Order: sequence, then C-alpha cells, then structure tokens
Amino acid sequence: MGCQWHYDLSKRKTVKLLFKILKKTKILRVYYLFYIYYITSL
Repeated sequence: MGCQWHYDLSKRKTVKLLFKILKKTKILRVYYLFYIYYITSL
C-alpha cells in the first residue's frame, strides 16, 4: 500500500511538471487544446 502511495505521489509530481511546461509554452497549450478538440469531434 505504501508503494502505491509513492507511485501516486510521483505521478502527481509529473502531472504538475507537465502543467508547468504547458503554462510556459502557450503555443504548446494551444496545440494541446486543438488536439483534444480534434479527438472529441471524431
């Protein structure tokens, strides 16, 4: 159970890091939003 908690924590850190990168690079964020829109429209 402790191992699972550590995995969730590291996963959350990775997600936070990804969001930081997306915030810094607005071009990437726009592309990411377009990518989501493209998938949902299919």
